[in-house]
Amino acid sequence: MDAVGVEMAAAVVPQSMGSDNSAVLEALNEHPGRIVAILKLDVHAPTVVKTATELLDRGSRGLRLTIFDDREVPWLTDGTVSPLFSLLARRAGSVAFHCRPDQLAAVGRVAGQHPELTIFVDHLGRPDVTSGPRADPFEAFLDLARHSNVLAKTPDSAFFSAAPPPHLDLVPFVERALESFGAERVLWGSDWPVCPDYETSMQPALTLLASLSEAERRAVLRDNFERVFCG
Repeated sequence: MDAVGVEMAAAVVPQSMGSDNSAVLEALNEHPGRIVAILKLDVHAPTVVKTATELLDRGSRGLRLTIFDDREVPWLTDGTVSPLFSLLARRAGSVAFHCRPDQLAAVGRVAGQHPELTIFVDHLGRPDVTSGPRADPFEAFLDLARHSNVLAKTPDSAFFSAAPPPHLDLVPFVERALESFGAERVLWGSDWPVCPDYETSMQPALTLLASLSEAERRAVLRDNFERVFCG
């Protein structure tokens, strides 16, 4: 972070650690003011609201739900997790959805049911660069922009790009996201340590942001993060 001028970062519990939040909480405690903790929970556990409350009390600012391995997700909108989402909304927390394109409609229903809840969609909804930025799956992602409580995070450049750095095949996707959501609802995300390095991860966004205003660049790279996680 120091080497490339990243002042703050949202640290997400790795998928391999399941619901073990200890490493991220340790990072939060060791680097106050630089690390924001985004945690993982077993949302089906009977004590999930109690656990979430405790984690929010310890400084967590949100939850990440990885659902792309789930065949179906009726529990998202049938009221099962509504108490958890309501808690996060009351406590100025957020939910980041790591999901497949075919699950984006369910995310939209969550956004409609919980308009006070801040929702992120990771990796711009996991776009397929071979299909292009006007394919139906990406249009489903862009449709989420009609919900004012939904924000977008840019994709892991090395993972989702089919081109070498600076991964220019991702630029049209970021461009359409900015057109639909506006610069005030798009955040740059690195996906470190999966990405090779911060600089490589930033290249598609920086390529596009170079043509935008200083205010728009600052919003994507800093202001939106501070508004959501530090406000």
